[in-house]
Amino acid sequence: MEGTLSFVSGFAPAVYRRELFRHRCVTTAPEARAWPRLGLLRANSGARLSRVDITPEIYKRLVSMAKRTEGNFSAVAGAILESYLTAATNRDLRAVIFDMDGVLCDSERLSRAAGVEYFRRYHGVWPTEKDFADFAGTGEAAFLSGVARRYSVKDFDVNKAKEGFFNIYVNEYVSALEPFEGVREFIQQIKTMGLKTALASSADAIKVHANLSAIGFERDMFDFVTRSDEIANKKPAPDIFLAAAEGLGVPPESCVVIEDAPAGVLAAKRARMRCVAVATSVSAQLLWDAGADIVRPAPQYIMLDDIVITDDADASAPASASQE
Repeated sequence: MEGTLSFVSGFAPAVYRRELFRHRCVTTAPEARAWPRLGLLRANSGARLSRVDITPEIYKRLVSMAKRTEGNFSAVAGAILESYLTAATNRDLRAVIFDMDGVLCDSERLSRAAGVEYFRRYHGVWPTEKDFADFAGTGEAAFLSGVARRYSVKDFDVNKAKEGFFNIYVNEYVSALEPFEGVREFIQQIKTMGLKTALASSADAIKVHANLSAIGFERDMFDFVTRSDEIANKKPAPDIFLAAAEGLGVPPESCVVIEDAPAGVLAAKRARMRCVAVATSVSAQLLWDAGADIVRPAPQYIMLDDIVITDDADASAPASASQE
């Protein structure tokens, strides 16, 4: 079977495809029929194929290896995967912790729209979606209370507000929710590398359940799940990420956090964790200012190097947050 070995910058198949060379694929696995559209794959004992992403920094190494092995598919892809696993082991990386809103799905945008509707319906005021941006990632109590203070809402009861907000969000907005491109595959790839995964959301249980159900993610996709209503001190306090590390049984320093909000970035850094941020909810500059190690425009642009390598040029150059 002949196909095209591709290189993909990022974990979404649609992002930055480049043909490198043609070769003969010797495996007879049924999955091999689909591999040309998936980027670089790894042959496992000639029976299974799994995706391995690479970055431009490894491009020359890949071409060099391909020449030395005369385009042997398993040898090239297996060596690339081995380099990632070696990098992860060398820095004692054991787990990746995911925020939910703005990382797994675009629920931050829908939450703001539901918040506007809540204040219009229950308090007769008309905040804008931008009013909620300052409170992104801090939990629904702070999210609603902050806007209530801004508009001087009288007799505001945060518990009643949360009940009204969740009623609107779950019944009128969450059905439109979809996962970000490539997120499911990325989580599976992290697990394939032998790393643990956790979900650490600033949302309450009702919203976590509604969001995961809406995007078709099962609870057992993650080794551990924690949420805002289980944690006394909310982001930017580090408590939720420290609880996730404890639940996974790994040291905080062995975790990488994926976040979308400045409060979450601050929480991750205060927990002594590396933080990869995505600019889906706020500007990239706000995330850099909060201390993010890497900023990408959206989850599909996250690369494995962002997770396993700590000394790349992107970490010290905010301008690199923009995608080519």
